[in-house]
Amino acid sequence: MNKKLIADFAVYADKNDLDGTGARIAGIFLAILKFEYQYKLARYDYVRILASDGPPGELKIIGVNEFSTRLFFVEFGLVKDLVEPMSFDYWLDLLSNLLKTLAQQENSEIDPIEEARLRISVDKNCTTVKMTKLVKQTRKYLIEPELKLKANYFGLLLYVRLTELATGLVAYRFIAQAGYLDIIGMCDHFSITDDQLVMHPKPHWSGLAQHRDHGFIAPLKIPLAKFQFSNQTTT
Repeated sequence: MNKKLIADFAVYADKNDLDGTGARIAGIFLAILKFEYQYKLARYDYVRILASDGPPGELKIIGVNEFSTRLFFVEFGLVKDLVEPMSFDYWLDLLSNLLKTLAQQENSEIDPIEEARLRISVDKNCTTVKMTKLVKQTRKYLIEPELKLKANYFGLLLYVRLTELATGLVAYRFIAQAGYLDIIGMCDHFSITDDQLVMHPKPHWSGLAQHRDHGFIAPLKIPLAKFQFSNQTTT
């Protein structure tokens, strides 16, 4: 079976996700599994979670969309006349159980899902995710991009940790703040050129023109002199 890197894991259940907790936790699962673990869940890569009139909390596997083999739908029973938002732990358990159910059906590993669940449970306020595929070592530096996902914010915060190989000194700097798709577009790879950290966008990023209209510079260049190196490991 040709499994794909998970591309989207999203909740569409406004009446049952009053404060967006479910949608945010789904986004954190997605970031950990995609960016850090490079996790391939199934032959489909877009998973949509919808509310239904079934028994509260019941999961119903709908399956691959008839119009696209990339889309997969799951329904869960909604709680009628919901007054208070469903808890963080409720959503965390529901979404992790759903992912594990899909993984079992696709003969995929469950351990990465459980590891992600434990991390989200511990770091409820702010989860840090390494962008494993974008880690790069040059002759002088180790470049390690990271994302921070905060519980009360739908976007992603991009940071970069630079380690000077000769000395072991480390610098940690905020780079950009954007939504999921824009982060993917603006952050294709990094390089060190002319004593500058350069963040290169994807060649065909559709949002580039709009972001440039709002003052975003691409490729983004930050002089290394603006990084404060020390022997402290900043996180």
